[in-house]
Amino acid sequence: MNSVILIDTNILLRYLLQDHPLLSPKAREIFLLAQKGKHLIYIDEVVIAETISILRTYYKSAKKLVVEKISKLLYFPWIVNSRKNLISEALNLFFESPKLSYIDYWLFVLSQEKKMRLETFDKNLKKIV
Repeated sequence: MNSVILIDTNILLRYLLQDHPLLSPKAREIFLLAQKGKHLIYIDEVVIAETISILRTYYKSAKKLVVEKISKLLYFPWIVNSRKNLISEALNLFFESPKLSYIDYWLFVLSQEKKMRLETFDKNLKKIV
């Protein structure tokens, strides 16, 4: 069985952006080794959410580009997370609507999956709950 490594947001950002002369190649190597079957990479939902937030706010990346990059990663079999389908669903909703954040859609799809009532003061989120 392949070992599984957990990556943080910094690794994911350096991999996606390829913007740092020292760290980006190291991040790329982690992903390349996974692609070659040396290990699996676990990307937690919190890392996904933080990455999206940083890409959108700090780097001013277009929503479409952010969603495409994250969605593409989720299709690789060497990227593991038992909630890939929920992440994808939240990404799709986030892409389709300008009203809510990715976090809002994540909470929405999670509440649907867990059959929990979602309480919020957010007027836009209340509209879909």
